Amino acid sequence: MSYENIFENQGIYKFPEGIMGFENLKGFNIGRVPAKPLYESNIICMQSGGIAFLCVNPELVLAREGISEKYEYKEKLSPDDLDFLGNESLDDLIAICIVTVYPNRCTANLLGPVIVDVKSRIGKQFILDNDAYKVRHEIDKDLVKFSKSSKQIMPPKEKKISGRFFAPITPEELASKITGAFYKYDKDGFDAWTEDNARGAAIPITCIKKSEGYGIPWHDLSSQIRRDLSKCEFDLENVNCVEGYGSTKSIIGFRTLSNGLTYLGVSAGGDWEQPVYFILYFSGTELRAYIPTEGNPWNTDAKQAYGNNENDNDNAKKRFGVDSYEYVEADPKAIVEDIVKRIKPRS
Repeated sequence: MSYENIFENQGIYKFPEGIMGFENLKGFNIGRVPAKPLYESNIICMQSGGIAFLCVNPELVLAREGISEKYEYKEKLSPDDLDFLGNESLDDLIAICIVTVYPNRCTANLLGPVIVDVKSRIGKQFILDNDAYKVRHEIDKDLVKFSKSSKQIMPPKEKKISGRFFAPITPEELASKITGAFYKYDKDGFDAWTEDNARGAAIPITCIKKSEGYGIPWHDLSSQIRRDLSKCEFDLENVNCVEGYGSTKSIIGFRTLSNGLTYLGVSAGGDWEQPVYFILYFSGTELRAYIPTEGNPWNTDAKQAYGNNENDNDNAKKRFGVDSYEYVEADPKAIVEDIVKRIKPRS
């Protein structure tokens, strides 16, 4: 399918799940950006109201770097992904990658392409399981130079916009959704896990508490959760979702906040890592995960758990005012405030 096909019919492309960080935006106009003739139809804009994203054809990025291999994304889509996009034909799919423009450089998100079906006019941002691609792939800044007439479609400066929502749910209902996602991902693994943790009755919340979080494929419960947890890299060697110890005692396990948000709090990390804290909750349409930043001990520069990078101490000094990351403890109050600020009740 040619990239020209994406521009043929004017109108809105539907994005039922929005875009990462902009989950509240459900429809985008997709159009050309005035560019050098060589790049025409390869520099693209996605626009929704006053929000716009500059995008690029990933094939052009690879070609400019002399890489002959095609951009592989169709092979990574499951039948469920195709069903979501509303078409069974791979030929109708086109991938575009969001560009971030910094003062002195540009990057393209090759790991998380926006894939649209030009016939159904439905799109979704995916996270590819491919180590060859990066979230911040450096590109030639000359690639995205365009005329002054297109200033209105420059992407906004990076900023956090509250676009996450939750729907009220009981701990038992949340547990059922988590185990249901587990079953969908790996039936055999789920059956074995249930047998080990059922205590005579396969009650979801009982199984989760008995397991303490071990054996649950946290990153693979859904493509959305994998995308949510890609915010920080951490190991699952040690997991706890039952009760905390020390500073995390009040935020681990099934909890309901005063604003009505019910979540499952989890901490995870390898023996060499400082545990990273994250939550699972129900958005009203699907399970979501969230890794708080405030009060949560992880390297926000390297996007990894403490214990993996030479600059961990520098980051810990900057964030928590301590000389070594090993002295950092989670701050439950700051973590809860981060969650409440970021995840709003669904109206």
